[in-house]
Amino acid sequence: MRSVRVLGNDMLQVDDAPGDLVVLALNDEEGPEVIDLVLRAVNDLVDELITRPKVTSAFWTRIPAGVQKTIRDKQERLGVQPTVAATQDESAAAQPMPPSA
Repeated sequence: MRSVRVLGNDMLQVDDAPGDLVVLALNDEEGPEVIDLVLRAVNDLVDELITRPKVTSAFWTRIPAGVQKTIRDKQERLGVQPTVAATQDESAAAQPMPPSA
């Protein structure tokens, strides 16, 4: 991930003439290989940051609430970061009830 960030920053941020278009010129020998590596890295980032969380969340919603609670309790006991953010129902249940009027 760091290599993609550094490469992107170097291509987009020009100290000499900010705002100018920057072109990455690659020779015929190394160019296709470098482009392939950058695109693979970007695909890996999209998979890790977008696709996997969506798949995990979709799977999590199909697990019964009691099993979800058991998993969260165990994660809490072990000090493990929760696998999926709490659902709205779980968040609401964790909030104290307001005093009745």
